[in-house]
Amino acid sequence: MEELRTARLVLRQFSIGDAPFILELLNSPDWLAHIGDRNLRSLHDARKYIREKFHAVHEDKGVGAYLIQLAENKKSIGTVGLFKRPTLDHPDLGFALLPDYYRKGYALEASQALMAEIISNYGIETIYGLTTAENASSKALLTRLGFLQTDTVRLPDEDKEFLLFSYSIKAD
Repeated sequence: MEELRTARLVLRQFSIGDAPFILELLNSPDWLAHIGDRNLRSLHDARKYIREKFHAVHEDKGVGAYLIQLAENKKSIGTVGLFKRPTLDHPDLGFALLPDYYRKGYALEASQALMAEIISNYGIETIYGLTTAENASSKALLTRLGFLQTDTVRLPDEDKEFLLFSYSIKAD
């Protein structure tokens, strides 16, 4: 998937030119508190992260992280993606927005669009969602998307425990 459009958003693959946005997003206070420090301190670090974490996953898996932009003006506001971690049985949905775009329905809209695309075209039957216990907004969003909390998990190289949510696609 190169690009996906909703009524208000455009989801597209990241380009190297998105490095300034990635540097800002991955160093935002909520990203650092709830997702973790990825040690991006320069545009060089951000470009490397895009190449190694975003482009490589798309090439290997066909899906990964997508930039969320406002359709009306192409303003970059966040990211949504599907990630396959080696220690989890199923891929997980991840999302993050810059603080100015919280509570406007953008994360829900982007997540719903990506999940519909994944369900239609990739044959995935179960999707996980991960969040910290104190991240009430992410827990609420996952619940609104139809995920159920099923467990807790500690990922390698992470210093915190995450709540594990699960979404199962029911065959009709």
